[in-house]
Amino acid sequence: MSGAPTTLFPGVALVTGASSGIGRQVAISFAVEGCTKLALFAKNGPGLAETKNAIKAVSEDAEVYTFEVDLCDTDEVLKTMTLVIAHFGRIDYAVNCAGMLIRITRDNVLSLV
Repeated sequence: MSGAPTTLFPGVALVTGASSGIGRQVAISFAVEGCTKLALFAKNGPGLAETKNAIKAVSEDAEVYTFEVDLCDTDEVLKTMTLVIAHFGRIDYAVNCAGMLIRITRDNVLSLV
């Protein structure tokens, strides 16, 4: 048996919505489980920095690449994905945790169905 370290996630992980909540926890979990190459997307730049710091606290070797990006803007997403692939060479795992909660009335919901 080799002395090489084992990891559940040996590749490159992309996590959207990584500035807080579930997205942040998913990104940190990737690092805890041994993923050392992470690309994090979110609109909240300061939140992304906090997530990056939390990842570095559990995995000093992690290479964390953060992008402040609006996932509703397709062109911006495509440009950012190109940067990730240029930097890491590929994406092995992608988890979409970006989302938004909006207030909507019952009547508006019923008009959609």
